[in-house]
Amino acid sequence: MPSIDVRRLTKEYHKQKGGQYRALSDLDFEVSKGEFVSVVGPSGCGKSTLMKIVAGLIPYTTGTVAIDGRPVVGPDRNVGVVFQDPLLLEWRNVTENVMLPIQVLRLPRADYQAKCDALLDMTGLRQFADHYPRELSGGMQQRVAICRALVFDPAILLMDEPFGALDAMTRDYMNLELLKLWDRSRKTIVLITHSISEAVFLSDRVYVMSQSPGTIKDIVTIDLPRPRTLDVCATPRFGEYVAGIRAHFDALFQERTRACVAERAEEEAVR
Repeated sequence: MPSIDVRRLTKEYHKQKGGQYRALSDLDFEVSKGEFVSVVGPSGCGKSTLMKIVAGLIPYTTGTVAIDGRPVVGPDRNVGVVFQDPLLLEWRNVTENVMLPIQVLRLPRADYQAKCDALLDMTGLRQFADHYPRELSGGMQQRVAICRALVFDPAILLMDEPFGALDAMTRDYMNLELLKLWDRSRKTIVLITHSISEAVFLSDRVYVMSQSPGTIKDIVTIDLPRPRTLDVCATPRFGEYVAGIRAHFDALFQERTRACVAERAEEEAVR
């Protein structure tokens, strides 16, 4: 049984001025237990919408969505979510931010304090436990957000562009830390990213989405040895994976360019 199982998913929004906007169309998506999967696609293709549906944060229109065989009807206790913005509470220190889900879920704090401390140790934040968000760098804030998503020990971790706002060196470091975390816990992880290189470096498989309305255009299995270091990014095989995925977006760009040229030519003809 897949850990995440999405079949023929469609999501439509009501337009303010009437009518429907289709964000996702007839989309199939499957993630096995303990698998690391990334999703890439052009802006506006519905990547974040897919993640929010799997997380139970927004409803879908048609299709089926299941977590460990259970239909998704709302937020699931076994799913943690990390967004692009850390969304830390400024008036809470690091420990209190990490422990927020324990308070929200009304779990016994004493049972999870050791888990919180272990996560801070693992991410190199233990010495900053009493610091507030304004006293942390962007990378450190994102590590706090990851700890917060993991403190109640969910089986699945969903991440929506968590490192998109970081500089290149910090992003590389965070990718290595994420791989270490995954290697230790073997949680099921789904990463939404705009970076093809990041997706290839981290993942077992990469789902490539089409332009809106989003559907799955290709599924690329990444056959690179683990554990991985940044050195793998310099190998010919890594470059082949990146080039193969990028080719989908190059074709999309060319198609859009041709459509724009044709539209302008038609406007000129009318004039």
